Amino acid sequence: MKKIDVDQLPIYSEWPARLLGLEQFKQRFKTKEEIDREFECDKWGGLLSQIQQNPSGWSLVEADNFFLNGSQTVLSIKNDLYIAPSIKSHEYYLNEIEKRLSEFQPIQALVELGAGYGCTILNLAKRAIFSGVKLFAAEYTQSGIACLKHLSAAENIRLVVGACDFTLPSICEMNIPEKSLVYTNWAVSYVPILDDVFVDGMIKLKPAAVVHFEPCIEHYDDSLLGLLREKYTYMNDYNKNLLTLLRKRESSGDIRIIKEEPCFYGDNCFAPCSFVAWSPVV
Repeated sequence: MKKIDVDQLPIYSEWPARLLGLEQFKQRFKTKEEIDREFECDKWGGLLSQIQQNPSGWSLVEADNFFLNGSQTVLSIKNDLYIAPSIKSHEYYLNEIEKRLSEFQPIQALVELGAGYGCTILNLAKRAIFSGVKLFAAEYTQSGIACLKHLSAAENIRLVVGACDFTLPSICEMNIPEKSLVYTNWAVSYVPILDDVFVDGMIKLKPAAVVHFEPCIEHYDDSLLGLLREKYTYMNDYNKNLLTLLRKRESSGDIRIIKEEPCFYGDNCFAPCSFVAWSPVV
């Protein structure tokens, strides 16, 4: 990794100019139609199209490289900025996720909601710490679900796959074992404003704990970088109230927040993930 300072950001990213209004950028809105365009059609749909053309040629490595290989990213560790190849940033992030999920061991089942094509849970499944753990992955898009099924089979990983929707009272259609460790990774971010239905739906799963690796606007400070991150959130219509909602439900006695680690890592420095863990109060 090559360390840079905030003044060098415009050299490596077009976003500072966009966020300051010096370059045109159309406000985005995370509507159902936009989510379908970005993921059902473009991202996971694009990957699925490639898989269907040559099923035997696509494993998890090929799928990761399809999105990451050959590019570089401006990443952040806390408020420190670095330039690195995207594939190396992804590997670093997976290690950070593994380290934090391991705090909840031993577990019988690991569940990812909003799993995309499986880049996180399938990579974690290969690691010794999750050997023998039952694996579940739910995804919003049908193309993502199809990719999950193909790639888990290609990797010989036993993965139960189903659908999920964070806006519905029943978040997930799968029969998830009670006391599972449930996590989200850059998935809740695509719901601009969450309501109590989200927390209620998670509680109904009767998890041992729920872990979020998600950008939290509440964790951005008043530094220049923090203000750029806040503006980036609004311009892209990412979630703006995950932590506020969880804190409200904690004050109501419904859940207990176990851990908060602000902005621990971001393979996109303008939207770093926080580590937030909570459990239902029973």
